[in-house]
Amino acid sequence: MPVRCGCGGRVNKPGLVALIKSVSETILAQSPGAVVRIHMLRDVLGEPPEDPARVEAQDGLTDSRWVRDLAAEQWADGGWGAFHSENTRRKQVIPTTEVGVERALALGLENTHPILVKAKNYLVGSYAS
Repeated sequence: MPVRCGCGGRVNKPGLVALIKSVSETILAQSPGAVVRIHMLRDVLGEPPEDPARVEAQDGLTDSRWVRDLAAEQWADGGWGAFHSENTRRKQVIPTTEVGVERALALGLENTHPILVKAKNYLVGSYAS
């Protein structure tokens, strides 16, 4: 079975696939945080959404410090202040909505996570023609 690579493609070389799977399983056996687990299971090993380990990792993301910080900085309207990074007058950890959405995706949040749903509603409501 092909293994995903970080570039969005798939690796089909048997020796390399075996090595990637082995390294991924070694990392997962060390009980990494939810962010690492979700990326390994979803993005590297390509486990399906219903896989119990992936479900557990996805659920654990909400409890991670990084996701809690992201949620705490999100405004009631769903954004994180100004949209573009050039408009950063406020002093907060996540200075813009652009950065907030990028961080949510980098942390491995799915588009159904409440943080991204709020952000989507904010963006659609604010920037719809």
